[in-house]
Amino acid sequence: MKYMHPSLVCRTLNTLLQMQRRQEWEVRHGSFLGIKYLVAILEEMLKDLLDYVLHACKAGLEDPDDDVRAVAAEALIPAAASLVRLNDQMLHSIVMLLWDILLDLDDLSPSTSSVMNLVAEIYSQPEMVPKMLSTTALGEGGDFDLNKATQIAEREDRLTSTENPYGLATLTPRLWPFMRHSITSVRHSAICTLERLLEVGNSRSSAGITSSKFWPTSILGDALQVVFQNLLLESNDEILQSSERAWKLLLQCPEKDLESAARVYFSNWVQLATTPYGSMLDSTKMFLPVALPRGSRSRAAAKIRSARLEHENERMISFGSTGESTSHEKHFDVPSSVSKVIVGADSDKSVTHTRVLMSMALGLFASKLPVGSWQVVLSPLANDLMSLSGVQRQVASMVIVSWFKDLRSRDPVSAGTLLAFLSSVKEWLLDLLTCSDPAYPTKDSVLPYTEIARTYTKMRNEAYSLLQSIDSCAAFKDYMSSLNLNVVVLNVDDAINFASKLLLPSESDLPS
Repeated sequence: MKYMHPSLVCRTLNTLLQMQRRQEWEVRHGSFLGIKYLVAILEEMLKDLLDYVLHACKAGLEDPDDDVRAVAAEALIPAAASLVRLNDQMLHSIVMLLWDILLDLDDLSPSTSSVMNLVAEIYSQPEMVPKMLSTTALGEGGDFDLNKATQIAEREDRLTSTENPYGLATLTPRLWPFMRHSITSVRHSAICTLERLLEVGNSRSSAGITSSKFWPTSILGDALQVVFQNLLLESNDEILQSSERAWKLLLQCPEKDLESAARVYFSNWVQLATTPYGSMLDSTKMFLPVALPRGSRSRAAAKIRSARLEHENERMISFGSTGESTSHEKHFDVPSSVSKVIVGADSDKSVTHTRVLMSMALGLFASKLPVGSWQVVLSPLANDLMSLSGVQRQVASMVIVSWFKDLRSRDPVSAGTLLAFLSSVKEWLLDLLTCSDPAYPTKDSVLPYTEIARTYTKMRNEAYSLLQSIDSCAAFKDYMSSLNLNVVVLNVDDAINFASKLLLPSESDLPS
């Protein structure tokens, strides 16, 4: 195809477009596969073919079959740079169609990843930056809650033509439900799309434009929660790596916004990171976007339903077609149940590795905060260091280490200030280091770690029962007189020594 004469290319494209009139979805799917490879290979002819390809793919995005929609989105990915140079009206309609499609997808929709990949590719183009800058004010107009946007969305139903496709404050939250999707490729596409959107702003900060102009403050808290939960729950390495990069990009936001997020979420994040093995994560401390704006779903469903009606009657997709749709209403019921997550239940995920990742992320977050808000971070960490839980002590210590390392590499003066700030827990940490016996991990305390407290209690109860039995037997009278055993503070070594030195009496030793 690369060496075909331009006239043959046009004839081939025309044939592919004619295939879209067929009733069989397999034929339409094959048609877009051909268009996909044509666009990818013949980049030098894309300028001449773009109008025809664009109208066809736009109609394909509204196809009743989800497989067809998926390949239609994939066909436009190589043309993303050309799409952003279109007139505002055409680009507006394409971008909003993609965002609306995300509101109409179910858990098994194969087009989910393709649509998000196309969204990421479009927004990562340099030409999108001025468009986004011109509408930053719209993205800072207050908090946006995906679960409470019904009234706003219903009002937007009457203003679809003026909806802002560059206002990330209202559009980006449509990615949240896909972050914990059951399909790995969908989760990967969702976090990669978020990462690409964040990179747009971050890459311009060196030119004197702060990333906050691109990333609305109103959704920073939700974005931080979503990415942190990826670090907490994800087992796929690629998704984890993308989540780490997204986390670092989010931390480029202004200090005052990060400080506000720390006051609300940091304590919850520490508690999630220190959840004991085998215990259930506290869902009340997690961000769970389980509902979508009804009005927006109606618009997305209207476009798909309209396309289905058109396909039932007649398909006339050829050069110059527009693929426009009308409006119908459809409502969806979103399940409100949340699956229980047990720490350690996923055999593919290392709990220790997860805690290290979360500790590093929390330490990096703390290092971005101003000195005046350090107490917000230190309070939950100090509580964990002074607890009897080994996991809490471990995670809190790793957070402080990560916090100090990042500060020392960027600002040695602030690192010195942090050392002085941590003086309140310094003596406590030194006391913990002097406790070499794992059975007594806390100075001046006989209590073991919380994680093994039940085991120690059972061991000491059984040792006490054995001691009572021995005491009631005359054959062990001499042994008991030399025994100096305190069951209350019994450790593992004492229990082993006690049991190993206990010899069963022979028949000659038993009383007649």
